Amino acid sequence: MILMALSIIGELMRAFSRQTTLFVCALLFACVRVVSAEAPSSETVVRFCYWAANFEENTFLQTVCEDFERENPGIRIKREWYVGDYGRKLQLVLISGKVADIILMDDELFPMYAVRGYLEDLRPYIERESDDAERALAAELRYTETPEAERDPTFQREYLPTALQSFNYKGFQGALPWDGIVALMLYNKDLFDRDGVPYPDKNWTWNDLRALAKQLTKDYDGDGRIDQFGTNVDFSFLGFETTLWSFGGEVLNEDQT
Repeated sequence: MILMALSIIGELMRAFSRQTTLFVCALLFACVRVVSAEAPSSETVVRFCYWAANFEENTFLQTVCEDFERENPGIRIKREWYVGDYGRKLQLVLISGKVADIILMDDELFPMYAVRGYLEDLRPYIERESDDAERALAAELRYTETPEAERDPTFQREYLPTALQSFNYKGFQGALPWDGIVALMLYNKDLFDRDGVPYPDKNWTWNDLRALAKQLTKDYDGDGRIDQFGTNVDFSFLGFETTLWSFGGEVLNEDQT
């Protein structure tokens, strides 16, 4: 069952571009018990739970599962779309032992679930190197675990630098990346043009941002209330890390404590 589930993850990974990260598909230890009592004995049912922000995302995942089923007769993917508070429901089904065989999971929660024994270690299956996907994953693991000074400079990476590492806890590879996002800083050209301010370039610093933000903050009608704010800096869990790293900081030390 785990081998089959790894193939499903492979399908999800191939459906996206080569360099993706952050959100993950995770295999649970429960993979060993996935045959539905309602299904014919010749059919194997694999449960897959996930979140989807909208109908289009759900349709995409449905298409991926259907393509896998066509290529693997006798295997049926039972999709379980968790609407609402996905994280809370996932915790409940994990605790109750009713969780699906394949799940989507954010990397922030991965270590907590790994140490509690909810996830299956994928490393033994990756290190078989029985197909191209496993060989690429195995090569990436070897590269990331090699001291930086000893790494092969000609190695062609399949993943962004922290993709696999985000789901590796003390050697335990409990999940694989399949999707990702980027943190971007956007600016309104109209506001810059109105004040005759040059657009940002690669030499911008935080001090430049602060100075321009103050310049572009306006009280147009003089009523003492700000009508236009010069910036809006996001310090949510998806935004604070880039700020922290740009100042040379880290969330955890090298021992991850």
